[in-house]
Amino acid sequence: MLNVRDISTGALDGAGLLPIGSYDPFQPRFIANLKEHLAAGYSVVVRLHPGVAYPMPDNDLVHKVDREGHVVAVVGYDDDHDTFLIGDPWRAEWGGDRHGLTTLTAQDMALLLCNSTACYAAMPAPMTMSARIEAVGPTTNQLVVTVGAPRHPHARCELRSITDLNASIKLPAGLACEQARQWAGLVTPEGDAELTWVIEERGPVDGEIEIAVAGLGLGYDPYPFTDVVGSRARIAVRSVLDAPVRERQLV
Repeated sequence: MLNVRDISTGALDGAGLLPIGSYDPFQPRFIANLKEHLAAGYSVVVRLHPGVAYPMPDNDLVHKVDREGHVVAVVGYDDDHDTFLIGDPWRAEWGGDRHGLTTLTAQDMALLLCNSTACYAAMPAPMTMSARIEAVGPTTNQLVVTVGAPRHPHARCELRSITDLNASIKLPAGLACEQARQWAGLVTPEGDAELTWVIEERGPVDGEIEIAVAGLGLGYDPYPFTDVVGSRARIAVRSVLDAPVRERQLV
């Protein structure tokens, strides 16, 4: 029988971010919506016009960055000074003085957005996922993973469904299963999918079960979009000792 010691969940590496808003020409409405996301505890990714703060060759600026923008993470807001706190990956060796944590006024934020396409996304935006292990015999366990569509309380874009859902597990020493990969056809915001693995104990166990789930998200913002969305989880298990289960976010 397995004892679950710790469960961690987070975004799947390489998966897309859920769009939560497209270009809004009314700046106060955009700023208010951005603040709603931050107040709810979500960081937000936006694409900014580089402007004079990001030195670069004219060819890069005019032919690429001027249209595509430079991605930063908006992580906070200061009501007293009407400024956003920005996590900027611009590297110091590239020149300029805007890298690391910096600030940007609400007016500059609205003016510098690259607005040719959807301009901001939630970070992270994994699909919802929970996992549990049930003993079904002296050395037989059942791993049950429940997967749901990403839910974002202030999103102005709609994710209609996730199709072609596939999930895989990686087991520590001492555990085995006949089929490491499972599939599910469709997940919607109204209905979750449940995936099940039968796991056999073949020896002493003290390690982590790794779970990766991904699928193709379909929606609109307001135009149709598709992107790969996914989540991952790690379950620390041991075949001896009782201990309380801890839950935390992967970073």
